[in-house]
Amino acid sequence: MTYVRKTRTEWRLHIHYGQRWEHETSEDSYKDARAQARTYHENCPEYPTRITGPHRVRIETEQTQCQ
Repeated sequence: MTYVRKTRTEWRLHIHYGQRWEHETSEDSYKDARAQARTYHENCPEYPTRITGPHRVRIETEQTQCQ
């Protein structure tokens, strides 16, 4: 019997556009999230960014319908 993960890990990038922190994108690894934050900072340096996580997100399994 093999173990099947029921959750996955995601890192969330938040941008503060002046009103509040808004969830902009999610990445599967911290390295990818840092790269996205760097890209946002290069293109829009006036908006602060933050990375939150790790967050556990349920993996949706495909269910077949009975006929």
